[in-house]
Amino acid sequence: LIGVSEPHDAVAAVCEYKEKHKGILTIIYQLDRFANGNSLYKYKLSKKRAIEANLKKELYFLNVCDACFVLPPIAPQNRIFNEVRNKIEVTEHPLVRVHDMCKKRTAYNGENVIVYAGSLDKTLRNPEFWLQLYLKATEIDRNMPLFRCFSFGNCEEIIMKYSKLSDQKVQQKGKVTYSQIEEEYERCSCILIIGNNSREEVPSKVFECISYGKGIIYLYNYDDPVLPYLKKYPIALTIKMDFEKLEYEAQRVCEFCKICMQHEVDGQQIIRLYKECTPQYVTQQFKNLIR
Repeated sequence: LIGVSEPHDAVAAVCEYKEKHKGILTIIYQLDRFANGNSLYKYKLSKKRAIEANLKKELYFLNVCDACFVLPPIAPQNRIFNEVRNKIEVTEHPLVRVHDMCKKRTAYNGENVIVYAGSLDKTLRNPEFWLQLYLKATEIDRNMPLFRCFSFGNCEEIIMKYSKLSDQKVQQKGKVTYSQIEEEYERCSCILIIGNNSREEVPSKVFECISYGKGIIYLYNYDDPVLPYLKKYPIALTIKMDFEKLEYEAQRVCEFCKICMQHEVDGQQIIRLYKECTPQYVTQQFKNLIR
């Protein structure tokens, strides 16, 4: 029985089942932080008490299960539980699927496009830096690709403001279905990812975007754990969000977009570069433990 920590309730359910059925092999697959995950705590005053309670709960999960698979950035936090350290196995988040590179993009009426898809939040994932950067890039190069934003959250007014300032080169499309997002990723020349406000989490979206073989622009705040993954990726531009360097970064974006218009990463190359992230590799780790 495998409990995937998305949501964490699944892990609690698996451990409760294990308590009643001792003979069943139980594995936790932890994709996100739990006890010290910032997203759990809205109020600083109650955070200390809540963390203590959740640490006890996390130790309970680890005591009950037979093994716990974690992603590399999460592994150090789990090792604080010395008594169950031998249960912790390090694995990777599997690539969703490596897309067929023979299926080349069909551009939007001949135009190249940068796509963002996902949630936006004024505190956790604010698009303001990117929109200022993009506006600056369009001033440098009038042939900059369009920016199509398929987002939801509390940043709609910010996006609409820049849509007007950019003469509609910024296009707000709102929330759409996953199949529509897949189509957008297939057709675009570049994918934008805005990193989380976290030093420990690697968003699954990173692996999803890598699997498409398109150019990736990644915006980050700290010494982000995503950076080592993208360092291996042949067409990636990583930018630390610093408003004082907008002019310099805008020039980099312009040059990078020209590369993205001409190149994609072959599917077999992605598999070679991220062998440990392929579903086959991760599945084999589970099989080895079960045997």
